[in-house]
Amino acid sequence: MSLHVFSDASLKAYATCVYVRSADALGNITVRLLCAKAKVKPLKAITIPRMELCGALLAARLYDKVKEASRITIDQVHFWCDSKIVLGWLKISPHKLSAFISHRVTEINNLCDSKNWMYVPSSWNPADLASRGVYPDELRSLCLWWEGPSYLKDTQDRWPEQHSDTQTNLPELRVFTEAILNSRPLVPMSPDPNDFSPLRHFLIGRPLTSLPSPDLQDANPSRLHRYARIEQARQHFWTRWSREYVCELQQRTKWQHKQPNIKPDQMVLIRDDSTPPMKWPLGRVTVVYPGSDGASRMAEIKNKQGSCSSSNQQNMPTFK
Repeated sequence: MSLHVFSDASLKAYATCVYVRSADALGNITVRLLCAKAKVKPLKAITIPRMELCGALLAARLYDKVKEASRITIDQVHFWCDSKIVLGWLKISPHKLSAFISHRVTEINNLCDSKNWMYVPSSWNPADLASRGVYPDELRSLCLWWEGPSYLKDTQDRWPEQHSDTQTNLPELRVFTEAILNSRPLVPMSPDPNDFSPLRHFLIGRPLTSLPSPDLQDANPSRLHRYARIEQARQHFWTRWSREYVCELQQRTKWQHKQPNIKPDQMVLIRDDSTPPMKWPLGRVTVVYPGSDGASRMAEIKNKQGSCSSSNQQNMPTFK
């Protein structure tokens, strides 16, 4: 008998769910949802990685309650999280972390063994359903929610591979990571409002000279060859970096210090939830609509596809 505890967070909430995995004498494996819990995000704005950490702490606390209430012997417990940042924090000595992170990492380590935390792709994480929300009529037919990810019904050697060729893959991963970070658009190539080319290209998430690769983020690492595993790690880094770090380019700093308004002809990065992060379009501001306080609230944006109106929460300057 083993427990599998999943955690996840979104911009709206963070959540955890616990599954019981058992096998009979014939080796037939059964996985069922035992319990779950979710909390809405705090009123104070925090970053996605910190929300993910709150989800991990909620998972550890719920596991502790289950352990206390359980009348059966639990042979193993596994914790699953789709944030590699959180998994990295759990491996660092708390005194090296900021107070917010340190306090939560310390409590997690007191409630469970950090060695039991493993990575799971978002598409296989049932806690993702709870953190983002699902309509009741859809939930009834979601096997991922009621029975957990399908790999739990396989033998443990078929689970998402947790080890990596760190020593041999690190040089290549460093090159890919540096290429992604350095490809961020710094300034427009020219003052021409019809020119949408930045000095550094940020959106495609790969070196400009590399060939496009298939999406490997949800692939089982144990079935990938070495280069594909490196490519998968690069894609995971891009997805997390674009979701978590780029959102910090436009933090709520109203009560800290005044930020400069977006101006006409300025190049901006347009956030569009309907397109993949690596396809976020660049545009030029044509008209700015200020609010009663003089701060710009809306803007007309021109890009290669035409013009559109957008709130400034969806527009980020291409440099910070």
